[in-house]
Amino acid sequence: MKSKSKRIRACLNNNKQGFTLIELLVVIALMAIISVPLSASLIFGVKIFGTESVVDKVFQDQQSAFVYMKETLRNDPYNVKLEIVGSSEHLIVGVLPETAKHFFLKDAELILQTGALTSSQRILCDNVVDFTISNTLVDTQNLLTELNITLKSEVKGRDHTLSSSFSLRRY
Repeated sequence: MKSKSKRIRACLNNNKQGFTLIELLVVIALMAIISVPLSASLIFGVKIFGTESVVDKVFQDQQSAFVYMKETLRNDPYNVKLEIVGSSEHLIVGVLPETAKHFFLKDAELILQTGALTSSQRILCDNVVDFTISNTLVDTQNLLTELNITLKSEVKGRDHTLSSSFSLRRY
């Protein structure tokens, strides 16, 4: 029994395998050289994804607001008027003051206000740079009017413009 344990101890003492300090330092330096560009590219990718998702959300909100505005005009094409209220141009759809929908730009936000001017407001989209409405009389005999709406927004240096024309017949 003693001879067996002596042999094991002798094997352990003679077996001096392992890594030297220089080998460990070389491996650490190689790992640093490889990991720095990998981590930089990962951080860059995360930043780009975050920026693009913010831009996409703003542009989707703008598209939704524009579609809502177009549907509102299509549902009530005979009761559309343009008014200057305060310092902003309002697109008003509807006859009754209680149910009329006001679309206007305030502090870079496209606002929808239903009812009188003291009613509640809802922000349709933000980061709006320009909301332009132009009204052109196309046919005087049939009282056909063309309404052009342009909605432009800018986010992180990228602009997005939506525009549409509507033909409205006045009675």
